[in-house]
Amino acid sequence: MVSMCSRWILQHPHIKKIELVFPITGHSFMPADRVFGNIEKRIRKLEVITQPSDYTDIISECATVTKLDEIDVLDWKTSIQNIVKTPAQLHFKISQCKRIIIRRTKKQGDVMIRGELFYNSDTGAPRTICRKEKKAELIQPSTISKGIDVKPLKLRDVRNLLLKHYGENWKELPYLEYYKNVLFNIDEEEIQLLEENGENETNDIEEETCERVEEDVTLRI
Repeated sequence: MVSMCSRWILQHPHIKKIELVFPITGHSFMPADRVFGNIEKRIRKLEVITQPSDYTDIISECATVTKLDEIDVLDWKTSIQNIVKTPAQLHFKISQCKRIIIRRTKKQGDVMIRGELFYNSDTGAPRTICRKEKKAELIQPSTISKGIDVKPLKLRDVRNLLLKHYGENWKELPYLEYYKNVLFNIDEEEIQLLEENGENETNDIEEETCERVEEDVTLRI
């Protein structure tokens, strides 16, 4: 998010500063919180949801729906790997910040960022978050291709659930047409090979380096 905002402010010269404020969890009472609450209530009333369009219909009753297959989605994660420092290398701890201030620098093509631990006090030091000899203007995200390749073992699990709940003739049910299309190209030989090798769908989870959250035991009045 910080990298995205850094790139955005450089593309809009009339904006001098961006301030990101992180409300206390559970105490924000923002309009978005009410929207999420209303959506959750509607979903709870439905015992079974079989179509993605069902979710779209529910969300559209409470908010504006933007489908990802209708817009360009940018790959920010890859674009910052060799430009922006990792969370552990930053001059402030993101997990402890109440505010993050992004300001355009006099040096063209870069920004200065500081993290603040308090809502009303400015104690942080503004510095760049880019690596040595790098600037924020070098962040150039590419467009992610539409669609996603679902892993074979995940497809197997979905098929097993359909068999369990709807029986062998689940493909004949018109309201399950979506899953019929998704499972059309399922590779049985690949699934069998993965199972013989003892691979599990939950084993292949991408691990990301995250900043460790430290418990704050400070008493502030």
